[in-house]
Amino acid sequence: MAGIHVSYKSVGITYNEDSNRWCVDDEKNGITLARASLEEAKKGVDAAFRKAKKSKSKPFEAWYAEGYGHSRWVKVMVTSFTDPDRYRYRDEAWITLPKVDGFKSSPKGRCKVLVSELFKVTKLNDSRIAKLQEFTKQISDLEKKSSVIREKLEPIPTPSLEESKDS
Repeated sequence: MAGIHVSYKSVGITYNEDSNRWCVDDEKNGITLARASLEEAKKGVDAAFRKAKKSKSKPFEAWYAEGYGHSRWVKVMVTSFTDPDRYRYRDEAWITLPKVDGFKSSPKGRCKVLVSELFKVTKLNDSRIAKLQEFTKQISDLEKKSSVIREKLEPIPTPSLEESKDS
């Protein structure tokens, strides 16, 4: 009788009737295990992939964009990636922030951020980010000028104020 074979995340899991175990022997991904149930075998495969992912991750430099509209940029060190939890399905990474005014930072300079806020450090990205920083400064200057003009605008007269002056 042929054993049951299941494919999970491109890894083959086979039921061995003699040992009453679900077995994985995947040389490509370096996974060898035997578990009592298919669910346990799948969890073992997941654990092996997480371990492999963590072991391949070495700290590297990246641009971090913080603030509304990514208005503040700083180079950070990405130290590791988090395992996705079951409640929030988003990719996050641990970074080390240098001491820079205006940036959120824990006392140790380490915090968890969304991967979507991290960008490669390349010459092309460096020039693009410099341009974005220039635009952000221009926007800030225009907002200050706009605020000064807005403060000088004359408000419309309100009936309650006009009536009280006449009395």
